[in-house]
Amino acid sequence: MLAVAREFKLEATHQFSHTGRRIASWKSPKGRLGLIDYIMFDAGFASAVRTDDTPDLQDLHSGVDHYPVAATLRARIDGARREHRPRICSRAIKTQYGQSVLRRALLTAPTPGWEVDATSHVEAVHAHLHTFVTKHLPPAPVPPRHPALTAATLEEVRRRRLQRQRLRALSNQERKAFLLCVFRAWRNQRPPLSQFLRISACVADNVVELHRLNKRVTACFQSDKAQFLREQTTQARASGPAAFAHMVRAVTRQGRRFKTPHVVPLLHTADGPAVGATQVMQQLGRHFAKPERARPVPEGALRKTAQTVEPLTAVVDAQECPTFADLVRGFKSLQGGRASGRSGLPAEIYQADPFRARALFLPIAMKIAARGMNPLQWCGGNVHSIPKPNKDATTLGGWRSILLLESDAKAYQKASLQAHRTARACADCRPRHLLWLRTKGHSGGVLFLDCKDAYYSVVRDLLVRDPKCQWDPARLQERAQLLFVHRQDQLTFIEEMTAGNWSRALALPLELQRLLAAHLRHTWFADGNPGTTLYETASGSAPGAPVADTIFAFLFSRFLRDLQEEMRVLGLSPHLVQNIPPDSCAEAPTWADDVAILFCAPDAKQASQALSCIGKMAIFGLSSLGLEANLGPGKTEAIISLRGAGSKSAKQDMLCQAVPTVHVCARGYASGSYWAQTIFPLLAKNLERSSAIQVSYQFENHLLA
Repeated sequence: MLAVAREFKLEATHQFSHTGRRIASWKSPKGRLGLIDYIMFDAGFASAVRTDDTPDLQDLHSGVDHYPVAATLRARIDGARREHRPRICSRAIKTQYGQSVLRRALLTAPTPGWEVDATSHVEAVHAHLHTFVTKHLPPAPVPPRHPALTAATLEEVRRRRLQRQRLRALSNQERKAFLLCVFRAWRNQRPPLSQFLRISACVADNVVELHRLNKRVTACFQSDKAQFLREQTTQARASGPAAFAHMVRAVTRQGRRFKTPHVVPLLHTADGPAVGATQVMQQLGRHFAKPERARPVPEGALRKTAQTVEPLTAVVDAQECPTFADLVRGFKSLQGGRASGRSGLPAEIYQADPFRARALFLPIAMKIAARGMNPLQWCGGNVHSIPKPNKDATTLGGWRSILLLESDAKAYQKASLQAHRTARACADCRPRHLLWLRTKGHSGGVLFLDCKDAYYSVVRDLLVRDPKCQWDPARLQERAQLLFVHRQDQLTFIEEMTAGNWSRALALPLELQRLLAAHLRHTWFADGNPGTTLYETASGSAPGAPVADTIFAFLFSRFLRDLQEEMRVLGLSPHLVQNIPPDSCAEAPTWADDVAILFCAPDAKQASQALSCIGKMAIFGLSSLGLEANLGPGKTEAIISLRGAGSKSAKQDMLCQAVPTVHVCARGYASGSYWAQTIFPLLAKNLERSSAIQVSYQFENHLLA
């Protein structure tokens, strides 16, 4: 024991108490006392621990052969007291009265004037909504413990509980009457047998009644569950086969799912192990702050930046800003049941009356467009850490972050996206394109792209500067090396930036540049809820922020537009998009693995060459944007459809290989290859299931003819 104590720096209780008495915890069969039990504690607590006398537990086990050992630890913990903030009940706001409270809260919200900055404006609206809802919202009704039980069954349960109370009281009276008879007989007096027999008869009657009620409650439970199952089965059958299969699995599942027991969180870092929720939260916050070059700042210093204004240098088109309809659609499209932001306001508050919510936040949108500054509440939030699947959760690499953004900020971002979209892509354009190839007998396919990295985080300082700003040549060369791999791309970027027109270098209009700059100025995040440290990011956005997808969607549209134009020139563009105007492009994706390039070839023999040419253009275009294509298995892939003369030999040449690939080689770039496969293994099932696509395509083909 002493060796273990020395290894882990522990101390043990003494053999004598603080009063001088010897302590014994075990008695041998011969009656000898000994001390074989000790309490171990950290050596740093030695001065605060006192060994006490052997306590008397007054139970049936103490004193037979073992005795307890006791010690007293006196310590004082100093820490900040967390202020409790009332939370909005998610079940209470879903009731009819709760919805009326939410609508009244939106109607009575304040409307600050134009002289108030956007941050103070949003803060006033948030404070009113939270105070009004928590004050007027009643407690949520208690949900039933079992959804299948009816009111009649609950009444039988209450009758059984009352019967148990009666039986308990009569049993106590019977026991006391029996003791009275015993004491009277012991004193040679006449016992009150008649009273005892009367009470015993009442107890027997109540036992019979309780047994009958037990059977009755069991029968009611079984009847209610059977009726509930019949209703659920009927509803599931009406909802479709998927809902019915889910219901069957839910009914046939036995037992309970295993839940991981709650343990003290542990994280191994370069500075040593972090133990406890607070230390782990701080380490993860520092880890998430490194890619964004974030630094800890006090809340007051961050608040001062909200007073700055970015004046307009040119006329901004009001049509490019979020409009009345865009804001309404943004608030209506919010998803309920999501985690709220730092204010604690759920999305259901704005969904109760989207038109009134639009009226509240339309002046804020106008302030953002005129002053070029987002409210601080919309530039960051609390970062929530989520363990990665199949990763070691005791290391920093086993965690990823998501940003809990405010619901009104999400609505504004959606409204901004709708204001800047030029065209909408059809959700099922890929099966439609493959169906068009099969109907016309043409050869072609779909190329799926995937990238290794994005670059929006390193171009933030370009986006938030004035369009006419001049850069130092050395710093501009450094930025070009960070953004681009190949020398030609670096020289092109430096040439456009040196000309002073960096908006053209990044293909951004003025309205879009001000929108992105407002999103990226003074971004911040807190390492948890409520968090211990506030970080201000210097590149990109807050880790896990949804605005990152928005930024990438805007910047990626340049690559799609150039690729579409090159495919039109080479005659590889499919018929479905030939009538699109040259200055428009499809809806920009939020990440590179959302891109599918539709193409067609003159004949089956040239399909392989066309696919290689499109791959070369795609890889070259991605590289010119600072992105690198991921040509690994399961990443960049192609699905081809070969029809007409020479299709059989073309299939044999392309697909009859151990690993069907298409070789891509561009001058000045590393050569590579990506996988290719036929249409049927992956998309045939989807085509058969979407039977309505054939009818819709025939109608569209008739209109295009």
